[in-house]
Amino acid sequence: MGWGWSIDTESLPPVVTNSIGATHPVPSSRQEWVEIFNDAPGPPELLWIVSLNYLVPLAKSDSEYATETLRSFYEAFWEEHDTIKQRLGSSWDHCSSLRLKTLCALNGSGNQLLNEEAMAYLRKEIDRENYWQQIALNNHGLMLIDALNGVALTFCESSVTFGRCAEELSRILDFVFGEDGFCNENSPAYHYLYIRLLRDICSKYESWLECAEFVIVARNYLKLIEGTMSQLVTQDGMIPPMGDSNPAASDFESVDGTHFSERVGLWIYKHDDIFLSFKCGFESLTHKHADDTSIILRYRGEDLITDAGTANFNYRDPKILGLRTQKGHSGVYFPRFDGVHPAKLYSSGYGAKSVLVTATDKTVRGGYLISGNFLAHRHLSVMTPTRIRVDDHVSAIQPTRAVVRFIVPPAVGVISGKDGFWLLGQKSEARVRFNQRVKVSITCGQEQDPYKGWISVKPNETTSAKCVEVSRPIWRRGILAHTIDLMPPSGHRSVVRFRNAKT
Repeated sequence: MGWGWSIDTESLPPVVTNSIGATHPVPSSRQEWVEIFNDAPGPPELLWIVSLNYLVPLAKSDSEYATETLRSFYEAFWEEHDTIKQRLGSSWDHCSSLRLKTLCALNGSGNQLLNEEAMAYLRKEIDRENYWQQIALNNHGLMLIDALNGVALTFCESSVTFGRCAEELSRILDFVFGEDGFCNENSPAYHYLYIRLLRDICSKYESWLECAEFVIVARNYLKLIEGTMSQLVTQDGMIPPMGDSNPAASDFESVDGTHFSERVGLWIYKHDDIFLSFKCGFESLTHKHADDTSIILRYRGEDLITDAGTANFNYRDPKILGLRTQKGHSGVYFPRFDGVHPAKLYSSGYGAKSVLVTATDKTVRGGYLISGNFLAHRHLSVMTPTRIRVDDHVSAIQPTRAVVRFIVPPAVGVISGKDGFWLLGQKSEARVRFNQRVKVSITCGQEQDPYKGWISVKPNETTSAKCVEVSRPIWRRGILAHTIDLMPPSGHRSVVRFRNAKT
């Protein structure tokens, strides 16, 4: 099933396993549905329960049970509607789009009673909900527009019109991708999601004359954003773990060179064996992490410095929450904000602001300001094909601490020294050397607060990694400059004897 679902239709009642591993029965009574709604621990679980996505395969195996399930669901759903909508928050539109698509799909189930029931509830959804006022300028909005276009095909006489669907699709894509074709949702995985959604739109509707304008809009943007996707992926076609992205394969070939968008705050340098990215600034809070000034560094196809990625959206788990905060990123930060969720950090409470100041072929500068008092600025330069210089400037109007943080994959060894540390990979090595004596701390997979040293390389999983930190007290101004030298394994004699040392 789509979206990570699976359903066991052999049991009675059928049991669904959702995308984050939670299970629930598929009941056929109103009271059971109310209990399931109330028992859902958080928005991720509630979203998939209320989506009804699992009714399509259930209808194929037992259409009568599916009909009873649909009827009892809506008896409970209308009763609990306002509470469910409030609990889902920003996921309500995503949930609605899946539910509308499910109802349209059930119309072709082959069971007349189920068809009639599904169409009756679909009409009530459209009449009751003002979906046009709920269209967000993000991927959820695109999903909702896609669903509404399907509704227009189902009800030729409905208030949902093909022309308006095309207009709204264009409005969403204009905002998200602008003229440069970079997604403003802060995550290459969501850039790729847009590509897959638009490809699906073209495939589904290309034979429908009524949808011609809708398909034209989708195709025009596909051409643009498929080009920028080739700029985002690593040399082996992998999606880098920026924002709400896990490392994952794509069907795109990498394009070497320097690629950047000041609008979304992203700079990528790809040359031969080096992949180097810099994230600072944003246009939208959608899928934004507290990752300003963060870098990702790959050499010879191996991650040496990375970002934490994302496991799922279960922020009740402190390890998963930590992936989104400053603790999960390789940048320069103020530890006093390490525990702040980015939705709060960039809201009026803290008022964080960030910007990509300048970008060229081999240099980039960007910085951020928190609470009007804490300023960090990073200047990144590719000095030679194997040397990178990083200049970090921090300032605060009150005494505090700043930290230069490096998230290191578990397979890479770390050896600390008086002026920095070595990164020892299987295919490459790197020396990180500061312009002063420093104290290096290394934290791996903390199981208690502050839960540092975690990454996610697969959905729904966290893996122990290394959080390497160099910190210093700051008052007024401070500078933490360092260079990163890249080399083949054992390229420097001084590290050979440390190859088998514990980190």
